[in-house]
Amino acid sequence: MNVRDFVLLVLASVGGVVRGKTKLQKQVYFVGELTRVDVALGYKAHYYGPYSSRVDNALDELWSLGLIEKHTNSTGQRGERGYEKVRYDFTLTDAGKRAVAQITGTCPADAAAIANAGGRLTSAGDLHYMDLAAAAKTHFILQQSGALMDDEEITKTAGRLNWDLGSPQIDQATGFLVSLRLARKKQE
Repeated sequence: MNVRDFVLLVLASVGGVVRGKTKLQKQVYFVGELTRVDVALGYKAHYYGPYSSRVDNALDELWSLGLIEKHTNSTGQRGERGYEKVRYDFTLTDAGKRAVAQITGTCPADAAAIANAGGRLTSAGDLHYMDLAAAAKTHFILQQSGALMDDEEITKTAGRLNWDLGSPQIDQATGFLVSLRLARKKQE
């Protein structure tokens, strides 16, 4: 399966509408972690947590093919450098729904795994994109370390990645990850 098809199936699996590129990036990240479908998503540490330029490029491809709609929404705020902050919202089109059906027919096992993972992600709670980013950062750190870590260890590792994560965020993130069975709590 290629990245573009994977992203399209993830968007379908979470209801066909996602408000915010950061949120969609993290949803794709988590579905990738939950399914282990053989697709090279290429996530790396980035300001808002794990980020994939491949996923970003796939979104542009899907939009240019008319399989998704991309709406730009102004937040009315300015960033540090004076640029206007915007949010990109994504919606599956009718052509996108037909493409999902075609991909599902071609790759039924992968499509079922993605649909199941998207359902689990949705059932775990509709987190704000910043909370979802904190959960993705926490998971990324735990995956990179390969060991159980307490809040202090996660906070220190986050700092080395230029991420600001504190105990309240980590506690919420860990609860979310535990509900997805992507983490377990370290016994004190």
